[in-house]
Amino acid sequence: MADERRVRGALLPRLANQSAPDRAQYLLSPILFPIEAPADSGREAPSGSG
Repeated sequence: MADERRVRGALLPRLANQSAPDRAQYLLSPILFPIEAPADSGREAPSGSG
């Protein structure tokens, strides 16, 4: 949650910037990767062979 606030705090002041002839436009696009829940240390992972 704190990281999200830092990113938001860095971006919000720049949202009102207008284009200018001497500035290039950039696209900001975060890439989010899902993570799996950690496996229980005392249990075996399912083998899938049912």
